[in-house]
Amino acid sequence: MRLLTGIKAKLYTFSFLDDFILIYPLYSLMFADNGLAAAQIASLFVIWSVTSFVCEIPAGSIADKFPRRLVLIAGIILRAVGYGFWLFMPNYLGFAIGFALWGIKGALTSGTLEALVYDELTRAKDLPAYAKVTGRMKAIGAVGDVLASLAAALFASRGYTSVLWLSIAAVIASGFAIYSLPKSPVSMEASEDGYWAIMLEGVRTVLRKPLVFFLVAFMSIVAGMGAADEYINLFLRERHFSNTSIVIWSAIIFTLGALGSTLAHKLENKKLPIKSSLFVWAGLLCAASLAPRFLAPVLLGLFVAFFFAVDILFNAYLQHHISDKTRATTTSVGGFFAEIFAVIGFLIVGFGANRVDYAFAFQLLAGGIVAFGVFLVLYARRHKLSI
Repeated sequence: MRLLTGIKAKLYTFSFLDDFILIYPLYSLMFADNGLAAAQIASLFVIWSVTSFVCEIPAGSIADKFPRRLVLIAGIILRAVGYGFWLFMPNYLGFAIGFALWGIKGALTSGTLEALVYDELTRAKDLPAYAKVTGRMKAIGAVGDVLASLAAALFASRGYTSVLWLSIAAVIASGFAIYSLPKSPVSMEASEDGYWAIMLEGVRTVLRKPLVFFLVAFMSIVAGMGAADEYINLFLRERHFSNTSIVIWSAIIFTLGALGSTLAHKLENKKLPIKSSLFVWAGLLCAASLAPRFLAPVLLGLFVAFFFAVDILFNAYLQHHISDKTRATTTSVGGFFAEIFAVIGFLIVGFGANRVDYAFAFQLLAGGIVAFGVFLVLYARRHKLSI
């Protein structure tokens, strides 16, 4: 019990530091202030996502083949280097290299962290707590976002150099939190198989099991269309909020996100109409784009809270339906498709913002969410999925 408590504390510490990144609420503004147009900013987000989805499934297979703790540390180091490029090369090329390295970090983390948590809880015979633990990790990460936003507000008027240095420090500290975790053994079954065999089996698991496919597809759309998160600050600037007020509103928005994560596990055993969740999500995004200036950030906060809660619930459902042998790989398949949808989302928002404005772009994105939601409802009916 004491060992499990220590592991949870280290995971919570990592979650906080991984999101206590002061540049988070400011980087889209930093790009704009360095002369990048909306299309260029959108292309940076595409580079981020393309890099991540190209590496996603291979990274998951690596995490099933090698110690997950070391895989996570490798990703953390790459992100710190990426922020270094932003610091010393503040132009389009430097930003692109930084995003590419961050994309690789995302691929190495996605699936790997969830699998690590699941393994530790299984070993401690406390598996029913998975949704609760991951929900708390997400909530603590959101608290990190909130505090980072408040700290960034103090530096917003002084430029971006100090903000980037503090961000690099937080990334390095998060690496120490992961390094302090116990050295968990690699699954014996996985270690005996080749890299490609593990990867193919993970993909087959998704394609052959309708329920797993539905869960992966749903999570992919939810996570991918979360591309809207990256444009919230630019949307608020378009509504004439100052940099300082933007980061304060960012803190409020992610506080609501933390609340959604914290409460998610309480809904795990409820019979909720989850197939309709995407339509609620699209409605909140569209309403925020049309709302008066003072109400828009509040609706965006509800949008983020709902996103966090749904993400936690569906991740828990998915983990309960896949095997230990290919856990990280199968989860990474979801991450792979999430990045594809993220690219679609970034392109939609970039196109809409270039043609009209960010409000119009959010409306286009909401329409895309509805379209994919209809597809999933029809798929669930065809395969008679009771979810």
